[in-house]
Amino acid sequence: MSQPLRVLIVDDEPSQRTGLAAMLSAWGMKPETASDGIEALQRLNSFPADVIITDLNMPGLDGFGLLQRLRESGEMPPTLVLTAYGSIETAVQTVHELGAFWFVEKPIQPAALEVLLRRAGSHAGLRAEKSNLERQLRYKGSLGELVGTSSKMQEIFALLQQAGPSKACVLITGESGTGKELVARTIHELSARRQGPFVAINCAALPETLIESELFGHEKGSFTGASERRAGCFEVAQNGTLLLDEIGEMPMQTQAKLLRILEDSKVRRLGGKSEF
Repeated sequence: MSQPLRVLIVDDEPSQRTGLAAMLSAWGMKPETASDGIEALQRLNSFPADVIITDLNMPGLDGFGLLQRLRESGEMPPTLVLTAYGSIETAVQTVHELGAFWFVEKPIQPAALEVLLRRAGSHAGLRAEKSNLERQLRYKGSLGELVGTSSKMQEIFALLQQAGPSKACVLITGESGTGKELVARTIHELSARRQGPFVAINCAALPETLIESELFGHEKGSFTGASERRAGCFEVAQNGTLLLDEIGEMPMQTQAKLLRILEDSKVRRLGGKSEF
C-alpha cells in the first residue's frame, strides 16, 4: 500500500493501547485507539482503518459485539483478535463464525504481529481494488449478472446498491422472464449475507397443504406423514437470503403467518413449542 497502514487498536487497558500504538508507529504504520467497541465504531466514522486490532473481553461493547456490528454493516476491515483467555472454541467462533482475519493470544509476539498486520493490510488493499473494479464495471453497465446501459437500468443498479447492505425485506415486481431472480441474487451478492446460502422457492408450485411445512419446517409427528423433523426454507436460508417467488399465490392464511415472521424475525416449526 502506498500510504501508511491505518490500524485501529481497541482495548480497555490504556497501557496496552499506548504500547501497541508506539510499536505500530515504529513500524511506519498510522495507529488510532479506542477503549471499547462503541468508541471504535465512532472512531471509524473519521478514521477509515485498513486493519483493526481488538481485544475480546472489554466492558461495554466487547470484541464479539464489535465484530458482529461490523459484519452486519457489511464494511468490516480485516480484524485481528487479541485475548488473554484464548481457546480453540473461541478461535473458531471469532475467525470462522464472526469473520475475524486472525486470532492471537497475549502476550503478543511483536515479529508475528507485524507479519499478520502487513498480511491483513495486503488483504485490505486487494478488497479495495476489487471494489474499485466493481464500480468501474457498474459505470460500464454491469452489476453482478445484470447488464444494461439505459437510464432505467442505472436507476435499478442504484436501488440495488442501497438495498444490498440493508436488512430490509425487498419486494421485486415485474413480468415473467424480466429477471426478478437475477435481481434477488444480485442483492444477495451485495449484502453482508453473501457467504450464506441463497434459497429460492416458488410459492405457486407448492400444494396449499404443504407450503407451510416447506416454509417453516415441522417437528416429527406434527401431522400425518411427518415421520421426522424437517427444516423449512427460512431455517435453511439462515444467515443468507430467501427468495419467495410468486408470493402473491401464497394462501392468505399463510401470508398472515409470514407477516409475523418478517416483523419478529423468528420462526416456529409446525408442531414446535419454541421459536428460533
